[in-house]
Amino acid sequence: MRGIHVKSLDEKGLWYRDRNKAEGFLDFETCKSEFVSYMAAKNRLSLEEERNLRHHCKTVAWRDITAKPMYVEFFSNPRVKVEFVRSLFCLRPKKEFIRLHQDIEKAGWSTYDLS
Repeated sequence: MRGIHVKSLDEKGLWYRDRNKAEGFLDFETCKSEFVSYMAAKNRLSLEEERNLRHHCKTVAWRDITAKPMYVEFFSNPRVKVEFVRSLFCLRPKKEFIRLHQDIEKAGWSTYDLS
């Protein structure tokens, strides 16, 4: 994985370490809120439509398995992108990509598929 190393993940969010060995936390409620705001602006939703989306949405990131490199980008502020490339630390990037996606779903959240 390039960008960050995921340390752990639960229903509250994701703990990670970046390239500089600094540790961070992505709060999934914040990611969801940023995603809803982005989609509301992009699609010119009414206040009622945005409120409805905010109530039902569980999306915290978008993902693209067909991109080179494949990635999951979280709607944190600023956004955090996890890229999956073959390396010493990530021998099976597709498997790691799928595992992160599944772990997010197990925690009760979702990702938006761009592929």
